[in-house]
Amino acid sequence: MSLKASINKGLSGELKTMFSDIKAVDRPVISSQEIKSPFWLLGFVDGEGCFYIKIKNQICCSLVFTITQHIRDLELMDVIKKLSRLWYNRKNFYKAYS
Repeated sequence: MSLKASINKGLSGELKTMFSDIKAVDRPVISSQEIKSPFWLLGFVDGEGCFYIKIKNQICCSLVFTITQHIRDLELMDVIKKLSRLWYNRKNFYKAYS
């Protein structure tokens, strides 16, 4: 129950009443994000990433790669973005090819 109290929105009001002695576990603050191995990134993307083909019409499609994370992991996402060198500004991309 302590784990549930520590994640996302924590315990509901009803659960807090039922388990009033449960205290949330402090989550560690990670101040420096560093990816030490490409294999870690591979495993992370395997679990959290997604590739798909977006079809807009009969002549326009895109290969899309996404990773979705909580806002608290924004620094990690910036590290992955810098590492990958695959990211681009979508507006500039479409202007260049339209």
